[in-house]
Amino acid sequence: DVRTQSEFNSGHIDGAVLIPHTELDERIEELAGHENHEIIVYCRTGVRSAIGSEILDSHNFTEVYNMLDGISSWQTAGYPVRVPEEEDALLWTQWWFWAMLAVGIVALSGLVFILEKKKLRTSAA
Repeated sequence: DVRTQSEFNSGHIDGAVLIPHTELDERIEELAGHENHEIIVYCRTGVRSAIGSEILDSHNFTEVYNMLDGISSWQTAGYPVRVPEEEDALLWTQWWFWAMLAVGIVALSGLVFILEKKKLRTSAA
């Protein structure tokens, strides 16, 4: 995946490695040992992946394929896309609910204690 981080977070092919095409030359060592493996390069529509494919080719990668029409066509064809932010957001929402419930219970317990203490003072007077 040669798109930006935010595009990657909005949905990507499961197992994809994100290296934006603008960083590919400087991060090429991350792909060391894969020079003879099949690498499918994709972006949103196929333009940046064509550039990325050329960069990989210039570094002697031998099995490089540009996904024509990019992830947009992949999704249109009905293939799955992983959206990690949705999963993270769901976990965050669940965590936030339980945390706020716990805070509410503690706050309510404190309020009951204060009211009970005030009631005792009023009764004693």
